[in-house]
Amino acid sequence: MVHSGSRAMGQAVTHAYLNQATKRKGGLLSLQSDRLEGQHYLNDMSWCIQYAELNRKRLLRQAISCIQKELSLDVDWTTYFSSQHNHVSLETHQGRAYWVHRKGSNAAHIGQKGIIAGSMASPSYHVEG
Repeated sequence: MVHSGSRAMGQAVTHAYLNQATKRKGGLLSLQSDRLEGQHYLNDMSWCIQYAELNRKRLLRQAISCIQKELSLDVDWTTYFSSQHNHVSLETHQGRAYWVHRKGSNAAHIGQKGIIAGSMASPSYHVEG
């Protein structure tokens, strides 16, 4: 398991768009996905997610190289999965489409693999919805 994010790019994108957001009832901030600033945000956040994914894969490849060299073991890539825990995605719930922002959490749809990340002092878990 490898954990690495967008190396502060996600936070920079978020902060760049906060001043364009509209304050909603209850204090939530939002951008309209059918407006230019909302579309730009979704595009930039997608770039950050792709960057983070490539970063994790690079870290994995480096670790695998060491494991293969030192232990002569091979890797089973069929067990690989990626689990984002800070993203925005278009999801359908009860027949309606919603933009869902998951901050520090994962969806748990039936059969969907995920990770509950621990810390330096607590274990992490691979889970399935």
